[in-house]
Amino acid sequence: FVLTASRPRLLPPTILSRLVLRRLPSPPRAELVATLTARGVPAAEAAARAAFRPEGPEEALDLDLDEARARRDGLLEAVSGLLLSGSTAWALVLAGRLAAEDAAATSASFSLLARILRDAVAAGTDPAGRTVLHAERYRDLALLAGAGNDVLLDAAAAALREAADLPDSRRNPRLAAEAFALSLRAG
Repeated sequence: FVLTASRPRLLPPTILSRLVLRRLPSPPRAELVATLTARGVPAAEAAARAAFRPEGPEEALDLDLDEARARRDGLLEAVSGLLLSGSTAWALVLAGRLAAEDAAATSASFSLLARILRDAVAAGTDPAGRTVLHAERYRDLALLAGAGNDVLLDAAAAALREAADLPDSRRNPRLAAEAFALSLRAG
């Protein structure tokens, strides 16, 4: 028997524990922007919504864009503070902004952080910003690029590993976030 869901993370844990999840690829970003624009969403807003990697147009339209931007901006501020200053205080701020109540939500924060770090690398090499997903924060991403591509790419890879491993592990999401952030300071 096959159960499909556009937002499996919203299913009760009793159901999720009995399933094998298979994720279908999300529509390409350009296709999602075109679909949203065709539905009457202004182009700039459609691009901003698509940058948060929704699973499809319905999820993109349901996205609380202000909340998503605030989360992104908080992570960008904290990771910039940490990587550009090496401060333990910024590491703890980053850990607090990454951590959520459960592993799935913390994993989503790690995924967003990896995209921010990828954008910083792109901003440092693409003055026109055409390859930057979160183009509305281009200037801040370009400043973060000052941390160096190797540092940014290593941090992005570590964030993606955390995003992939955390939902299936028994690790405490808050402690995982702290360990990750402090490892960036040590690196």
